[in-house]
Amino acid sequence: MKKFVTIFLLLFLAVTAAAQSLRVEKPVFTKLTNDEFGSDRVILNHEPSGKMSGIQMPGGDIYLAVADTLSTQNLGLVIIKSTDGGASWAIQNGVAQRGAFGRIKLIKTGTDSLYCFFQYGTSVYSWNVNSSIINHTGGTLYRTFDVQSTSSNSIYLIVDSLTNNDTRLYASTNGGYTWINRIFLSSTAVLPRMDKSLSGDTLYISYYGVAIQPDTSTSAIRFVRYRETAPGIISSAGFQTLITNALPKKEFRVAGNNGEIWLLYTLNSGISELWARRSTDGGVTFGTDFRINPDESFNQYWFDISSRHPEGNGFDLIYYADSAQTGPATIATDMLKFSRTAHGSGTFPSFFRINDFPAVLSTNEYMPVIVQLPVLNNTGVAWVGETPSGKALFWDSYVPVPVEFISFSGMPDGSGSIMLSWSTGSEKNNLGFDVEKLTDGKWNKIGFVDGRGTSLQINNYSFTDANITGEKNIYRLKQIDYDGTVSLSGTIEVDLSGEVISYELQQNYPNPFNPSTTIAFTVPEPGHVTVTLFDVQGNEVKTLFSNEVSPGKHMINFNAEGLSSGVYIYKIHAGNFTSSKKLMLMK
Repeated sequence: MKKFVTIFLLLFLAVTAAAQSLRVEKPVFTKLTNDEFGSDRVILNHEPSGKMSGIQMPGGDIYLAVADTLSTQNLGLVIIKSTDGGASWAIQNGVAQRGAFGRIKLIKTGTDSLYCFFQYGTSVYSWNVNSSIINHTGGTLYRTFDVQSTSSNSIYLIVDSLTNNDTRLYASTNGGYTWINRIFLSSTAVLPRMDKSLSGDTLYISYYGVAIQPDTSTSAIRFVRYRETAPGIISSAGFQTLITNALPKKEFRVAGNNGEIWLLYTLNSGISELWARRSTDGGVTFGTDFRINPDESFNQYWFDISSRHPEGNGFDLIYYADSAQTGPATIATDMLKFSRTAHGSGTFPSFFRINDFPAVLSTNEYMPVIVQLPVLNNTGVAWVGETPSGKALFWDSYVPVPVEFISFSGMPDGSGSIMLSWSTGSEKNNLGFDVEKLTDGKWNKIGFVDGRGTSLQINNYSFTDANITGEKNIYRLKQIDYDGTVSLSGTIEVDLSGEVISYELQQNYPNPFNPSTTIAFTVPEPGHVTVTLFDVQGNEVKTLFSNEVSPGKHMINFNAEGLSSGVYIYKIHAGNFTSSKKLMLMK
């Protein structure tokens, strides 16, 4: 490909036969609000006009590139930035062209270079987001494209010819200023997708191939790996035809991480289902096809899969579950379902709904996107939902949750033993609990109870201590993670008369609330108690209570005047006991 023609601020390019004027401008706002609807945070209070892409830079800033003509008076593709982990967003700049944008892809090189590649008409452009430089990549008759950067900071671009089914690869070692080392992939390759290993040195390319059918989606899906041997130089490791089912396969995507590769695709046999093949040897061989979440009764499509950071930390998956109901959509009929799998697990367990507003399916093709947030040890999802006032672009983040104790208590069971009971509100990587008893001034393990791994549901546990040697019996729990990390619960004391002394933080009531709610807690001994309120990003909002208390039950009346609607976390500290719960303010 020829050297880019670069013009600052204003660039005239041949897109098809006619010239198009593409330039970077600051936004001229029509209307933009930031608010919270439950746990769904609004990024744009309008419906996007097309696709989107997201990325987090090494410094922590999060960027979204969105095809959107309603949020501003002058832009058609906008760059939206968050500097606080997704708590707030602002349009930074955008491309001053109001037409339809095709595929959009954000990539990064080094520590601070951010590029937005996009298709306008049948041409592909690259834009250095932190400047006004828009580059035409050469050629004007492309069906689609994809792009990736590697660990050497090289950029690889794959393009699909509109006039035939030729697909080619190009490399750049200078930020896309020039393109070198053209590779002819295939003369029967359509709609290619290019993903990469988390280490950044291997490219995974999937595409419709072998023989392109009149309905392209019924064609076979092929897969090839390219390993980078030097900056701008790659070599293939063999082509494979992985999916030959003749049913329509509208979507497919690859994710790779530490030798494990997933190829996911939708299969339409009257209902759209999500299927997968998995490799555990770096893509040399793949296992047999199997369905993702086979208990799903709704249509499965508009999915995204992403490798988690760092290497060996598994994968995240989201898909749109649509009941195809008659009548208005609800969160029970139009859902976004999320799951996370550990490296080597081979399955995605425990899908759960993340949206508090109905998800939207549209010909605008604004599919939900996963944005890995390695700086925050977190995962974000951008998606479009329906609010009472119209469609909006939302942001949700999945914060890994520790084991959250709800209660821990004990009582005689009437037969000379003591029954211990405890509950958790959420768990992450929980191997289980050592049950410990204080004997002669030392804590001794008297049993073990298996945990639930990772769970966002309430789980109830129990253990019976039949070896009772005195009237006063003191217990605690040692919670153990899969990696060996331990944390201790508060202690409880039970005597044979049935008196139960325990720490407990109760759920606020009412919940949701506006503007006041009551929080109750119980302590078994005198001491200082602090109850603190945090936002979902972990920032302290205010201290709700801090005082010396006597044993027994205590209540706090919390008035949330002056706070924004949304989800908050309140946490108690009392001696060695800590516990936290979520509350929802809805104004």
